[in-house]
Amino acid sequence: MTTLYLPYKVLYDTEDGYCCEGINTLGEPFGVGAGETLPDAERSLLDFVVSSINSGLEDGYDFTEDLYAEAPPFVPCIVLSLNEKGIS
Repeated sequence: MTTLYLPYKVLYDTEDGYCCEGINTLGEPFGVGAGETLPDAERSLLDFVVSSINSGLEDGYDFTEDLYAEAPPFVPCIVLSLNEKGIS
């Protein structure tokens, strides 16, 4: 099993609540999660990333290259585990 990381930035909007925007290894946006609370937004981002990566793997694309092998310092990250069945 391999552990991968996706750093994200947190935004807050009075209408939408919290928003977590994932940042890939090129510094570009990679998924967005939103929720009334920060944990809800983090979970939404995690669900999006897991779904996207697993769908990509089924179609022959490897989006895991967009994730970090080590957690960047001083930045919040979601943590993902890659195994033979996909990512979780």
